[in-house]
Amino acid sequence: MVVIKTENNKRRVRKVANGLMKIPGCGCLLAVVAIPVVFFTCWLWAREEENERRQTIEDARKFKEDEARYKFPPPVSQRERALSIEVRREEKASGTVVRRRMRHQTGTGFFRLPWELREQIYKDYFESDDEILVFLRDRRMLTAWVIRHEDGGGKWKPERRADMLNFLITCRKIYTEGISLLYSFPKLTFIDPVSFLAFSHHILPTRLSSIRNVRLEFLGVPGRQVLEAINGDMDGYRALDGYRLDLKVTYRDLHESHTQHFYNNPSYKEASLKTSNDDGMSEMFSLRRKHTEQTFWTATSRVLSKMESLRNLDILIRKNTFNTDRKITRPLEQARFRNLKHFQLHVASRPIPRRPGWHDDHDWQIEEWKQVVNEDGRFFGWDNDPETVRRAERWRDDRERLHQLQEDLGSKTESGHHIS
Repeated sequence: MVVIKTENNKRRVRKVANGLMKIPGCGCLLAVVAIPVVFFTCWLWAREEENERRQTIEDARKFKEDEARYKFPPPVSQRERALSIEVRREEKASGTVVRRRMRHQTGTGFFRLPWELREQIYKDYFESDDEILVFLRDRRMLTAWVIRHEDGGGKWKPERRADMLNFLITCRKIYTEGISLLYSFPKLTFIDPVSFLAFSHHILPTRLSSIRNVRLEFLGVPGRQVLEAINGDMDGYRALDGYRLDLKVTYRDLHESHTQHFYNNPSYKEASLKTSNDDGMSEMFSLRRKHTEQTFWTATSRVLSKMESLRNLDILIRKNTFNTDRKITRPLEQARFRNLKHFQLHVASRPIPRRPGWHDDHDWQIEEWKQVVNEDGRFFGWDNDPETVRRAERWRDDRERLHQLQEDLGSKTESGHHIS
């Protein structure tokens, strides 16, 4: 029995020894198999990082190349044949201007008049106290002559008169001579931001910069007087109330409002590509998102700043559209109007309705906000902001103390000189 147990123990020792002898071989085998896998995995990670880096560089390069095309608003497409005869920019730079002349058309009595008389006739024709209501409807940019009541309560009625465009399209010479006055003399009124943005995208930058008089009435759905003036219906304009001024504006918003009819350039279709985020909301893809991070109100203010000849600006907007008053005034402060002489900002707040249905015009409570500007023309803010008023008052007090100190020093100097 003792011999058998001894043999069994020897066998167990040999098995353990053989197992221990096999361990280095297993480790080497595992190392041979694992090392290539580890190196291959590291190579894949490095390759993926390199591809991402190259893709980022390529995206940045494309973004810089396409940055000019995707500005807001998109550039106006070039017509195959210019409606008016103008000197080209490259000709001005080189000094070799190719003169394009039209016939004098002396067979017409109107063109036999001197240019000074024709210019005065154009001004008398385009200059009017009435307003031109510009609005977008059914993929068409339409206009209507409207006049206001004497009380200035925002009520309208249509005005029957000849269309200005009919006169301009009589011949190319009349169009060339009078097109600039079409934008500079009349007062253009817009009742929703979509129509205003579509109009600004539709005309040439030179025409946009020549506009002098603008009135914006962004109260949501227009009143019945406006609809009667433009022969519209309330149902067709209910969607305008959804374009809140504080919402982000994208090319999709303009696409849904049929403004793509006015672009007529290929960059618009490329810019209207969309992706969906986690919330299911449609947005511009990331490379173009930089140019769409603005609200309807910010976009409107930027378009207004491009009107270099703007003289008179009247704005009427809803106060409850914005979370804070600062969101109303800040875009206007950043616009930097250069030649503005008359500016009015009216903010309307609507009380709680006591009856169902649409509100009447007299339900609006309108307050006027005025800019606070010192003697040097420095802009402090708005009179509805108490801190702005206090800051302006402190500036005036400091200014008065400085003047008083200068007067005291001057009087002492004069008295000392007189004594000596």
